[in-house]
Amino acid sequence: MQNNFPRIYSLSTIGIKQHFNADYLFHPYRTDFSGDSGSGKSMIADIIQLILVGSGEFKSATDANKDRDVKGMLSVSAGKLSSRGYVFLNVEVGPKKYIVIGTYIESTSNAAEMFIIQNGYDWESLTPLNMPVFTKDFIINDKIETLNNLCEKIDFARIKSFKRRVYHQTLYNNEILSLDLTKDETLKTYANILRSFSRGKGFKTESENLKKFLFGDDEQNIIMEKYREEVGNINNDFHEHKRYHEEIDLINKKQSSLKNTLDKSKIYKSTYSEFLFKKYNYWNTLKRKTVIEKQKAVEELENKKVELKFVENQIKKSKIKDLEELLDKKKVIANLTYKDSYKEEIESKHFNIKQAKTSVETVDNWLKLNNNQLDKVKEWYEFQTKENENKRNLLGFVNYLKNNNLLNDFDISIWLNDFEKASENFPIEIEKLEKEIIELESLSKFSDLNNPESLVRWATENLNFPISHTIESILIYFQKYGKAKPSEQNANRYVPFPEELFENIDSKVKDKKDNHGFWLDLDGVYEYIAYSPNQLLNVDSVEFLIKPLSEIKEGVGKKLNALIKEKSNKEKYKEILFKFNNLQENIDLYKRKEELISFNIEESLDISESKFEQFIQLYLEKENILNQFNLIQKEYVDFLSKKTVIEECNKRIQKLETDLFGNKSMFK
Repeated sequence: MQNNFPRIYSLSTIGIKQHFNADYLFHPYRTDFSGDSGSGKSMIADIIQLILVGSGEFKSATDANKDRDVKGMLSVSAGKLSSRGYVFLNVEVGPKKYIVIGTYIESTSNAAEMFIIQNGYDWESLTPLNMPVFTKDFIINDKIETLNNLCEKIDFARIKSFKRRVYHQTLYNNEILSLDLTKDETLKTYANILRSFSRGKGFKTESENLKKFLFGDDEQNIIMEKYREEVGNINNDFHEHKRYHEEIDLINKKQSSLKNTLDKSKIYKSTYSEFLFKKYNYWNTLKRKTVIEKQKAVEELENKKVELKFVENQIKKSKIKDLEELLDKKKVIANLTYKDSYKEEIESKHFNIKQAKTSVETVDNWLKLNNNQLDKVKEWYEFQTKENENKRNLLGFVNYLKNNNLLNDFDISIWLNDFEKASENFPIEIEKLEKEIIELESLSKFSDLNNPESLVRWATENLNFPISHTIESILIYFQKYGKAKPSEQNANRYVPFPEELFENIDSKVKDKKDNHGFWLDLDGVYEYIAYSPNQLLNVDSVEFLIKPLSEIKEGVGKKLNALIKEKSNKEKYKEILFKFNNLQENIDLYKRKEELISFNIEESLDISESKFEQFIQLYLEKENILNQFNLIQKEYVDFLSKKTVIEECNKRIQKLETDLFGNKSMFK
């Protein structure tokens, strides 16, 4: 039946010849291994024999491998003096429950070490694993460890090495092997049977081993019957002895229990008597103590009542005294009370006359600083006010420059040093930059052999090299006009057909005596052309032009970008600068920057012009104001004195009413 257990679930090899590190899953019904000769098929039978029998009775089942020993199974790498390996079976003892059995082999010995892997710690009754173990679980950090190291490093299961007899006894007890192979004769016969089923060993040569193993012989059967009879007798005696021993143990346990019960009964009676005696003493003592404490509490209560009556009398006397004080305070307030209209009037009068007096005193201080001359005070006020306004305007202009990142450049700009000259020169500078940009753009086109507008490109296709300095200068001069027709808005000359210009060009060149240039006859119109500063086209081949023209174009490009940026920055600078109102006036103020920033207006002068005029007018009425202040001040002091008395009386009345009546006032 396919579902019978135990069964071999898989075979795994590590470091074994022809198989190396491999896992073979077995079909529940049948598993076949096929391959060429020498591919390792017979090795499978030898591996299973080694795991089940052990290295002591192991012998290869293949005729061709009569000399194969246990360590001969290992795969030895070149340059290594020793090697090690493992072979093991996953035995399925129940559905998805596995016990692993196997052997560890070293190249230094033919004695293989047998081991078992389980999930528990009891090695007499094995606990199956929930998952099978494979080759990858044995190889740690790409290394084949010794069995001792492996026992320490594997944490998903428990692994243990066994001697051969204990190994077979454990497998037999846990029904993994159906035969007890601890007996040497049984082990030898079992090993022969395994080899008989392998390729190269048939039933003919060792059929007696199979027959003896399967059916036994008569002599052995007779001995076995006698042995079984004696074992049965011994077993019966053992069970009788065991039963008697259990009865004796039971009687001894009963005797011990009765003795313990009697001892505990004596202890209980003694303890209970002691408890009753102590209970009586406790309650008797507590009763006497309670009576004494009660008498003491009654005496204390009577004393407290006397004290309370005395305190109540004192409180009544105190309340009568407070009530008399309350009535006196009410009378005082009644005599001092004034109308609200008078309060508002006197406070208003005092405030106004005090303000007027302060204004007069302020003008007095101004006069002391100006030789007591009122006209000079007015001039001083106008100067201070104007300078303060200039400072505000300057700070506004400085903040505008800061916000537009112009402040540092403005300090060194011509706009600050000479505004009119800068205004006049600005269009001239822009025109000059535009001219330089046009010339550089022309030279950029000229040096670009890939540009159809380039006259050098036209020259390479239509003129003979090397080209004279005169012809090169003409090419550079007319490059700025270009070959394309300009728009009517930007009407200018252009050279649509360079071949017509350069036809008989030598006859058109006039007056070469000048080392700086020459005159060119353009159908009766003479035009002066300066020699180019550096001659480039006096080469035999166009190929020699590519590198120098490329360098010129690169240098021209950098200069052109710099000029365009300079022109843009100047125009943007002027545009931002001229957006500020009253620019020239603010530039004049900026020249006085240090002076104006350090200027601080006299604090008393930081007032409006109307306020200043009001101060002057009040000063002219100085004598009258001082007289009024003295009269009102005396009346105001009397008013404040009464007000203070009334406020203090009200606070005391409020406290007395709260103490006597709570939140309810007696007089409302």
